[in-house]
Amino acid sequence: MEIIGYAVMSIAGFVMIYEGTTNQLAGLLLGGSLCITLGLITLVYAIKNALWHRNMLRRSVRDENCDAD
Repeated sequence: MEIIGYAVMSIAGFVMIYEGTTNQLAGLLLGGSLCITLGLITLVYAIKNALWHRNMLRRSVRDENCDAD
């Protein structure tokens, strides 16, 4: 779900920056850079979350194998 949020925020940010540069509007440039920043933060959170879940699954499998002995 976070990946979709990243994609939407990044696309919206790039569109806003493009419109801001063609129309010379500082508000769109600021909004676009904010959207891209939030999109990147969301992507970092998604990767961190996926790695954490992967680590927890590995630990649970390892713990189950130790209990079987």
